[in-house]
Amino acid sequence: MAPSSTIFRWLLLCAACAFLEPISAGEFYTNSRPVTESGNATCPDATAVRDVKPQNCCHSFLGLHNAIIDCLSRPVSGITCIGYCLVQNFRAQKMLTSMSLTVSNLIAVGPKLIAHYEQCHNHLLEFAVGNPFNDDFRRIVCDDRLEAFFECMVKMWLLDCMGYDDTNAKCVELQNVVKTSECRLQSFFTNIGTK
Repeated sequence: MAPSSTIFRWLLLCAACAFLEPISAGEFYTNSRPVTESGNATCPDATAVRDVKPQNCCHSFLGLHNAIIDCLSRPVSGITCIGYCLVQNFRAQKMLTSMSLTVSNLIAVGPKLIAHYEQCHNHLLEFAVGNPFNDDFRRIVCDDRLEAFFECMVKMWLLDCMGYDDTNAKCVELQNVVKTSECRLQSFFTNIGTK
């Protein structure tokens, strides 16, 4: 199964569940991970490259990558969950309008996407196999294994970006730090830099 169709089908399932069991943001955020002060406050690696914005180094992120990045880079004023954020964006049809791919784009990026999916799909398989799907919607959509899959897909693209700006020393440093860091990817996408 192609990675984009797998993700799309999963998002359709989540959207259907969201319509069947609508929940408010306040209700959703009551039983999740603890709040941190800022995305990179607990990650010294991210602080070291805080003046570099990954999107300025890699301009070839796809629509789904950008939807995940949007969810990663939200201000950390509350609890974040990529899966729930994607469902909300899907419900608002924000993702549907920003995710168009032409055949030539698909031919160019398809092999790279498949390679990235192969590196990340274990998180998705663990989520599918290890989840009884009988819990409430919040816990299913915010499962750590699913979060890890989304982060992995963006990280792989950033590390293997088409057209990465390797002429900029700060971008090269960012790529090296992301490659070796144990920090969550969110730490690097809350940077406010312009380089």
